[in-house]
Amino acid sequence: MKTSLVFGGVNLRSGFLLAIAGVSLALPAARAQTAASAPGKLLEWDAVSIKVHKPDGVISHSTGMSNGFSIVIPLRQFIGEAYGIRQDLISGLPKWAESAQYDIQAKVAGSDMEEFHRLWQKQKELMLRSILAGRFKLTAHTEMKQLPVYELVVVKPGKLRDAQPGPGGSSSGPGLIACHPCDASFLSSMLAQSLQRTVVDSTGLTGKYDIKLQWSDSDGPSVFTALEEQLGLKLQPAKGPVETLVVDHVEMPSEN
Repeated sequence: MKTSLVFGGVNLRSGFLLAIAGVSLALPAARAQTAASAPGKLLEWDAVSIKVHKPDGVISHSTGMSNGFSIVIPLRQFIGEAYGIRQDLISGLPKWAESAQYDIQAKVAGSDMEEFHRLWQKQKELMLRSILAGRFKLTAHTEMKQLPVYELVVVKPGKLRDAQPGPGGSSSGPGLIACHPCDASFLSSMLAQSLQRTVVDSTGLTGKYDIKLQWSDSDGPSVFTALEEQLGLKLQPAKGPVETLVVDHVEMPSEN
């Protein structure tokens, strides 16, 4: 089940398109905006509440807040949201942290709401990291590792539809990836989230396209078959350098 994080009144779907105030959190195309390129210092939370989530059969739950977010989320996934990295690329968590799940609420002061909604995606990631550093005492570093990847290549030229004028957007879910307009790099990142493996754009394509990819893991075409039949593309297994996140230290937070 995919957990939804509502941040700034906008729904964030971990594993697929995560939109914060119109900026994608999960897709590399949106990560071009860095904290250094965005003006102003890091905005601080006015209040943060963290409680251990008592097992009740609920895997995840979120509530919209215009001045922050409220969510039930596994710690591993929250770390992934804060660092913009897939959960399978996080290592070093102690045993208790692998299964830990928390009710987390955070909000900014009313006087900061306007600025909050203007923040770049990377600044909001840093705000999530401030919760991890301050309350979980988390420290971590990135590390490049040689891991299995897929290379996205063209095998049937001409099957992609050029993007048509109109409002842009994207969506994804079980057996579906749709985006308009969409370049090959954007598609690669969406495939990576669906497949939980890094996808390298080796197509050489530079255009913008209208893409709708549908597949089934049971009684229909697989994503590999659908890619070739519907878009003229192919995923080739390979190995390559992948950035991972290594947790150096994390503590159970005090509740409040």
